Amino acid sequence: MITAQRITTTDAALYRFMERVLVESFPPEERRSLSALRRITDEQASVFHLYIVLDGDLPVGFYNYWLFSGFCYAEHLAIAPEYRNRKYGTQLITSLTSRFSLPLVIEVEPPASEITCRRIGFYERLGFRLWQRDYLQPPYSPEHDFLPLKLMSFREIDLSDDEIYHHVCSSIYQEVYGYRGECKRSHFDL
Repeated sequence: MITAQRITTTDAALYRFMERVLVESFPPEERRSLSALRRITDEQASVFHLYIVLDGDLPVGFYNYWLFSGFCYAEHLAIAPEYRNRKYGTQLITSLTSRFSLPLVIEVEPPASEITCRRIGFYERLGFRLWQRDYLQPPYSPEHDFLPLKLMSFREIDLSDDEIYHHVCSSIYQEVYGYRGECKRSHFDL
């Protein structure tokens, strides 16, 4: 059975582990710079939560999430490559979803390949719902473009409702990505 421990940059060894897993698991366009992440971790602790996933004393992965009005947004979830395919991912999701009673929203790549379909299926088996509405992730830095993604949710939240979708999208755009523009659902909106 795994446990999850909240960390900050002062937890030096665990924080370095998280940075390594983040860089190994996500391409540059799907993550912020490590210096920006350190700043957010230390300065926005009331809304940004970073957890290391432990099997006993062994760190095996991490997740982070943002607390917003009416929902939580999980920005990154990852198991270290050397510990994948050992059921840690399922335990990580269970740990994350048990932390709060609010709906949880995540971004996923569209179901365009075998691996993206498998990833979506993994989340669906754990109780997430894939929303068919198009969604564009704002870039983490100016040298990257918007990424076409899909939203998935855990617990009851109706992202087909325009008002709810706009609230979720605007919260994520502004707080996570620092993007102040309108929510974009397709490349036609750019």
